Amino acid sequence: MRKGSIFLSTTFILCLIAFDGYSQNDKNQGGEEQVKSLIEKKNFRFSALTVNPARGRLRNLTPGNYFIAVSPDSLVVDLPFFGRAFTAPIGASSGGFNFTSPEFDYRVADTKDGGWDITLSPKKNDVRKITLLISKGGNTTAIVNSNSRQTISYNGFITARDKR
Repeated sequence: MRKGSIFLSTTFILCLIAFDGYSQNDKNQGGEEQVKSLIEKKNFRFSALTVNPARGRLRNLTPGNYFIAVSPDSLVVDLPFFGRAFTAPIGASSGGFNFTSPEFDYRVADTKDGGWDITLSPKKNDVRKITLLISKGGNTTAIVNSNSRQTISYNGFITARDKR
């Protein structure tokens, strides 16, 4: 009697896990198509949740406050910076990356696992290159390379850009 109930309980739990995994795949499929559409249209927003400086520990960020907004005609960046700066900007009110660039290069490459690598190269700016490593589900790592600061990375996700 006891062995039978253990067997039935185990079977029931395994079935629940299997069906849950199946429904998760269906949800991710829709998310993958949305992410692909955002990248192709060149119109999305990266929201940073954590920052990982070259030296130091991972820090959590306030959700929604720090971002990279990409549109066909502009690149808007508002990200904090923690790390070593090789030169100090004169008259800067913020220590982070805060700029709008109407001119920038936008290159997309597909990855082996089905994600995308996007390289953003703003013109006439201290930031040399921003690399966005995007998974199928929209989870993203942003790596910022600057001419006068250490490389820093941010973890977050991409969504559709606000209509502002």
